[in-house]
Amino acid sequence: MLDNTVIRFDRLDARYLPGDMVTGDVIMHTVEPISARFLKISWHGEASVDFSKNTRKIYLSNYKMVWQSKNGVNQFPAGDHCFRFSFRIPADCPPNHCGYYGKIDYWIAVEMDRPWRRNLEGFKTFYVSKQTDLTSIDKSFLCPARFKNHRLSGTIFVDGGFTVQVIMSKRLFHLGETIRATVKIHNNTDKPIVSLKSDLVKQSHYHAMPNHQLCPMSTSQSCPLKAKHRRDEEEVLNSGEHAIHVAPFHTKHLDMKLTPHSALTPSFESDLVSIGYLWCFTVKSASLTGKELQCNARIVVVSEKKKTTTKKYTWDATIPPPPYSPRNDQI
Repeated sequence: MLDNTVIRFDRLDARYLPGDMVTGDVIMHTVEPISARFLKISWHGEASVDFSKNTRKIYLSNYKMVWQSKNGVNQFPAGDHCFRFSFRIPADCPPNHCGYYGKIDYWIAVEMDRPWRRNLEGFKTFYVSKQTDLTSIDKSFLCPARFKNHRLSGTIFVDGGFTVQVIMSKRLFHLGETIRATVKIHNNTDKPIVSLKSDLVKQSHYHAMPNHQLCPMSTSQSCPLKAKHRRDEEEVLNSGEHAIHVAPFHTKHLDMKLTPHSALTPSFESDLVSIGYLWCFTVKSASLTGKELQCNARIVVVSEKKKTTTKKYTWDATIPPPPYSPRNDQI
C-alpha cells in the first residue's frame, strides 16, 4: 500500500451520475526518495457475476501517467506532491451494486511501479447512481394500479376464502419520496384476520453471460435464459407488522405508507445485473391452516439529477460520452 497518500474527490460524497465529470487530487507525502519507474492514476468501472462461470463487463477503464523517471534515474523525489485527475463517466454506466452472485464497482487506483520490488498501490471507491428521463419512461408507471390475490382458508376443513387487494395511485417513486397504498382486505371466512405485515424487498437478477434482451424488473416477465445461467436474490430492506382485526365476512381498508432511504439503489436493467423492488403485504388469519396470503406490488424507484457543487471547478457535464470501448493499445 501507498503510505501517506490520500485520494480526494472534489465532491465530498463521491456520488455521480452518468455523464458527470469526476475530478479530484491524489496527495502524497514521501519522507525520502523512492526507487520507481512511474506513478499512474487509473479509473475503473465493471460489472462481474460469479456462479456458473465468472463473467465481467467493463464500463470504464483509463489511466493517466502523472510521473515518469527521466534520464535513467529511477527516483521519485521526497516531499509533498499533488496530482490532479479528471474524467467523465460514460452514459451507459449502471449504478453500484453488491450482491451474493455479482457486483458493480467503480474506483480510482494509484500505482507506483518499482523495479524488482512489489508495486505500491492504493484505491478509493466512488459511486454512480442513475438519472431517469421521465419524458421517455413508460407512462403506465404513473397511472393507478391494482394488485390482487386470493386464497381459501383451511386445508381439510375449508373455512372460506379471503382476498387482499393493493391499490396505488402510481408505481413510480423518486428516492426519498413517501410511497403510499391502500390495502383492501375482504374476509369471507368464519375466522378473523389478525395481522398485516409489509416488506420492501429489493430484487437482484443476474445473468451468467451478457444478454442483449434485458429483463424488465418493473414487470413479472420471465427471464429467457436457462436456469443454470441465471440467479435471483432478494433482500428485505424495510419490514413492519401491524395487529389488525377484520371480522368474519367483513371488508376493511387500510392506508399504508413507506419512505425508503434516499441512498437506495434506483431500479435499473443491464445485461449482467438488474435491480427491482416489491412492496409485499402479508395478511394472517386466525385459522389453524391455510392462514397466510401475500400480495405483491411491483414498484419502480428512480432518482433525479441534483445540483452538486464542487470545491474547485465547474464542469460542463451536459453531453454524456459514448459507451466505453478499449483503446487500440490496450487490446
